[in-house]
Amino acid sequence: MDRSALVPRPAATIMLVRPRQSRLQVFMLRRSAKSVFVPDAYVFPGGGLEERDSDDANVARLAGIENGRLEHFFRSEPVGNALGYAVPLSPSQQRGLLVACVRELFEEAGVLLMRPPLPPAEQLARARTALQRGESSFAEVIAHLDAVIDLSLVEAYSRWITPPGEPRRFDAYFFVTAMPAEQAAAADLVETTHGVWIEPREALERAGRGEMRIVYPTRLHLQRLARYDSLEALLDHARRKGILAVSPDPLDAALTDFRLPDEYLERW
Repeated sequence: MDRSALVPRPAATIMLVRPRQSRLQVFMLRRSAKSVFVPDAYVFPGGGLEERDSDDANVARLAGIENGRLEHFFRSEPVGNALGYAVPLSPSQQRGLLVACVRELFEEAGVLLMRPPLPPAEQLARARTALQRGESSFAEVIAHLDAVIDLSLVEAYSRWITPPGEPRRFDAYFFVTAMPAEQAAAADLVETTHGVWIEPREALERAGRGEMRIVYPTRLHLQRLARYDSLEALLDHARRKGILAVSPDPLDAALTDFRLPDEYLERW
């Protein structure tokens, strides 16, 4: 297979954040060492857009995309290498990608962004298991829970496109949100082997000591998160910032390290 010819797949990643003792923590998952894409790396929950994500049954339950918010979620402007790699999304696919974001967060971290009242934890756990095993679709799960997907505290943050050469390529939209009250995040133990709440600075320090594998885009997001001690300030920053869709330059043929051009390093 010519990996350079792979078209990036639209994907969604979400940074789940909570305040702890005047600091912020973010939830990270350790991918399985057998994963084709970034094996054994610590990442934020997320995954690719699936065709069924855009089904009417799913998008009809989306709340929080009114009054121009849908357009605001997808306000990114491709620059540099990303101009040739960006995958355009129809409005239907944009809604589907927001569904994918919520679905992947539920599958991988067990957190469902929905309006209250929240079902009992045991019911949510059973629904998650049924979804992971393929016994129920996401549309069936949220219909059974009578859930309204709540995006009111979700903000778009960035857009990163995998450069050519990787075994899988993604046109990944990054989002950020507050950890919902009365829920608990936990790894799925299928695609991921471990979940941890961690301060961004600590994650960067552990990565520097070789204790955590963190890939380039994740590292840059952690550096940004480390600038904020207030959840409100972080979400306000995300709400107001411009978004440049970027694709980093490989620094070696083995694709072990990357860099962004200096002109985009503080603007993505």
